[in-house]
Amino acid sequence: MKILSFTTLKNEADIIESFVRYNMNIFDKMIISDNLSTDGTFEILKKLEKEGCNIEVLIDESKTFDEQTAKNKLLTYTKKKYKPDIIIPLDADEFITTDEGCNPRIILERDIKMDYLFLIRMVNYVVTKEDDTHKNETVLFIPDRIKHIRIESTDKKRHYKCIIPKKIFNNNIKGRNLDLGAHNYTNDDGTRPKTKTIDSVYIAHYPIRSINRYIYKSIHHSINNLRYYSSDSGIGYHLFYIFDKLLEYGTIPKNDFYYFSKYYDEINNPDRQKMIKGIRKCNLNTSFCKNLNIKYTTETDDKMIIKNTLAASKNVIDNMRNDVEKLNAEIIEKNNEIEKLNDEKNAYINNYNSVINSKWWKLRKILLFWKK
Repeated sequence: MKILSFTTLKNEADIIESFVRYNMNIFDKMIISDNLSTDGTFEILKKLEKEGCNIEVLIDESKTFDEQTAKNKLLTYTKKKYKPDIIIPLDADEFITTDEGCNPRIILERDIKMDYLFLIRMVNYVVTKEDDTHKNETVLFIPDRIKHIRIESTDKKRHYKCIIPKKIFNNNIKGRNLDLGAHNYTNDDGTRPKTKTIDSVYIAHYPIRSINRYIYKSIHHSINNLRYYSSDSGIGYHLFYIFDKLLEYGTIPKNDFYYFSKYYDEINNPDRQKMIKGIRKCNLNTSFCKNLNIKYTTETDDKMIIKNTLAASKNVIDNMRNDVEKLNAEIIEKNNEIEKLNDEKNAYINNYNSVINSKWWKLRKILLFWKK
């Protein structure tokens, strides 16, 4: 059985090597598309590729990061080039794992059936005061540094991501099947495939790793999202919440950071916060991994926030300017078409008037009258 993953990303230098070195033990190939990262992510990926890791690194040169479009393009690319049996879309902060103490691949091969779209649950790892120590700042393999998960009520609606067997993705050709976060999948005709959930494996999710990264992510994604959605659309609401806090206070205090990490996607939803019962230690199983030695990742540079936020802002502004220029060009083209049509209309009217006012036309009318 051939099992592949694909990933679209931008500026994930602190976690990308951890992500690759862990997940490469599960997949036959990992397809990773980098959207013009400016923090060293692409350089780390190329070093990993050169080292012989089972990854293919692509470049997405779009000025703004339209995540849904990028994911669907990469899904199409992966299925056409590699013809896998199973495709799993993963973000750079997601690690496939199981509590059965073995390589999760064994569980995937055992439990995934080709007739169904499978949904795999996500478990959020959170930064605690215990994890966030000066000593741990030098631990660069992320799961060795962040070791606590949040405990959620069984009543809480979980977040899931798709596992897509070939019988599902081969029947779809329009290339717009995955939703924004790859949390669900739609057939070309608008229906949903037969779906099952799988609990024997799950995704260890590390959305927040440090204050600097969290500030950057909130600013960058909020600016990029504003290119496509309003801040009150509900899309990326947890990032807009932090963005507004940063506008108000200019920073994130440590205690607030731990609070935001714990509640992450529920920070402005008190009712759903009640379903998060606490946190507990849960080390990620790495016993099946061959090489987790981090070689290329460095500690986070504080200047990264300003540098990458400026880069994100410039890309969004450039793209908006291009849109305006494109719209103006379309308006000019339409105006030229209208002017041409008006010229043709006026020429027709002038020709018509010249004919009906001519002596020949008047004589013709007289002759036709007498002929009757």
